Parts: sequence; structure tokens; C-alpha cells
Amino acid sequence: MKPNRRDADPASRLGGHLLALAGEHDRAALSDTVASLVHSESLTGRNSYGAVLEWTVTATADVITDKLGPIASGSETDKVLTLRTPEGEHMTIEQLPSPERHVWQAIAYYLAGDALRGHRRLRPVVYVSDPEKQIHALTEAVDWLDHLLDMPVRDEPDALTE
Repeated sequence: MKPNRRDADPASRLGGHLLALAGEHDRAALSDTVASLVHSESLTGRNSYGAVLEWTVTATADVITDKLGPIASGSETDKVLTLRTPEGEHMTIEQLPSPERHVWQAIAYYLAGDALRGHRRLRPVVYVSDPEKQIHALTEAVDWLDHLLDMPVRDEPDALTE
């Protein structure tokens, strides 16, 4: 039986739409759609921003797990996530500016299986950040997810190198 789009929750439908825009490299439409969420006057629109951000974060953690296999799971103290910038610079999550730091900390908690802490880590982005930072955070998170989806699956043995 084929899944029915009408049965999907609104956050996943909107997140999928944002991901499609990122995949098409339509930055203007992606930014405009995210901005309309952030600047929504309705309670539904404002709640949608947080739900879509959380969907994007959990999807990113799922893709990382799918791509890396068993080495991606475990507690956050088992590993340190290091990110590489487009310029080739390596950074830990703690070195990232806010709100990116909060988003990646949430991803790390979801990777560790701690959904509650992951959800709570997004609060500063959803409720405290100014609108421009919120737009930037969700747009970047969707771009990261799109990039991760394009990466090849890890084909090495499931062990960390020392």
C-alpha cells in the first residue's frame, strides 16, 4: 500500500517541501518559505516552525545513522562530532555560533537516543532567537540535510579509528 501524503503530519510535509527546494537549489523559495513560517501571525504558523525544525533535526540524525551505521549510535559522551566547513576548517559543535550550535547539539542528543534533551536543546532557537537567526537556522539545517542525503553510504568496517 502506498503512503498517503494526507496522512503525513504537517511538519514532515512542510519539511519535505523545504528539502525539495534545497535539492533544486532554489534558495529564494527556500528562504521565502522559511521566512513565512517565522513571521506567521497565526499560532499554527509559529508552532509549525518549531515542528519543522525538529523534523529536520531528527531526519538529519536518522540520515547520519543510516550513512554511518552502528558507529553513529551511543551516548553523546562516546564521541565528539567534528564538522568540516566548506573552507575545510574543522570545528566542534561548541565552536559553532548560535543558533547552529543549538541545532547540532540537538542532533547529537538525537544520535545518542535522548529525544527529550534534543527537543529541549532547540528551545533557544524556537523561542529566543530573533527572526533572522531563526530563518538562518532552519535554512541551514535543511541545506545540511540535503547535503547529507547526497553523500555516499559509508562502506568501511563499523569501527572507529584511533
